[in-house]
Amino acid sequence: MAGNIAQPIFQQRRLKTQVEIAKNDRDQAAIRFKQSVTVAVREVTDALVQLDKLRQQQTIAGARFATTQQAVVNARLLFRSGLANYLEVINAQGSSLQAELTQADIKRQRLTAMVDLYRSLGGGYQ
Repeated sequence: MAGNIAQPIFQQRRLKTQVEIAKNDRDQAAIRFKQSVTVAVREVTDALVQLDKLRQQQTIAGARFATTQQAVVNARLLFRSGLANYLEVINAQGSSLQAELTQADIKRQRLTAMVDLYRSLGGGYQ
């Protein structure tokens, strides 16, 4: 009979311990969730900022490419009129090619940044 009376006391202590453990687990899960959300927001923000900076760089690179294309035209005109040698035309073409390569590289970076943004938003990454 004494065992039957003492059993609920021990069981209550075990139940209180289980409740405390469950509360701690819940708090840890909430902290992990908040950390995950913080990391996700940071990744999305970083990707958006990167895309904006690359868009600006692409605009500048496009203007530079147009300028170098005009420099090639001008160098050819000067060569045809005898006011410049062909080395100046080749240099202008080299600058134009470099500007075009820079523009292509920026486009590649923008596409990569778009993929990173898509991944940050949870899209289809395995």
